[in-house]
Amino acid sequence: MTLLEEIARHLAFLGFGEVADRERDGNIFLGRLPERDGLTLAVLAADAGVAGQAARIQIVVRSEKELEAFAVCQGMAEALADFEGYLMGYGRRVSVRVQNGAHGLGTDDRRRALYACNLTVRYCG
Repeated sequence: MTLLEEIARHLAFLGFGEVADRERDGNIFLGRLPERDGLTLAVLAADAGVAGQAARIQIVVRSEKELEAFAVCQGMAEALADFEGYLMGYGRRVSVRVQNGAHGLGTDDRRRALYACNLTVRYCG
């Protein structure tokens, strides 16, 4: 299980949606923001790592309702802020630092609001 998948499954555990996979049509996607209606979240790798010890991750939220996109994105940032503990999945212990809370990315070609937050995730021990 990749770090992106662990973060996505942790967001689902926190109640932000369901991870989309072969068995489920969820709203949390790994590495992509597919074309679909409704609240959609993408967990993306912002880079391959910081000095080999940390990874930067961006979470993008899209919704037809701007307030919903902002509230979900900011809620995720607040839920993950200064998180130190075990992620869902393999249960690896990580430290999460939120680099910035929800910030607007504008709208897509269908006028849906886009918001993002950026994280740095380090494995502990």
